[in-house]
Amino acid sequence: MASKIQERKELIKGSYRDRHYNAGSILLGFGVLEAVGGGLNTWIRTGKLFPGPHLFGGAGKGLNLQMMMKLINEK
Repeated sequence: MASKIQERKELIKGSYRDRHYNAGSILLGFGVLEAVGGGLNTWIRTGKLFPGPHLFGGAGKGLNLQMMMKLINEK
């Protein structure tokens, strides 16, 4: 039991939680930019946003990323 407690203390010193949170925030930012950018690209090229699998996929991806971040505990 003492070895597990010691291992936990060493892991806490590594600040893995903060690194994981920061990496997740960066991925969220890029993912949302990609989802919005895809819709803007379609609108700029065609002049309209037509419903289709790519539009729904991009919107779904953005929603999934946002829900994922809401489930992560804040610092």
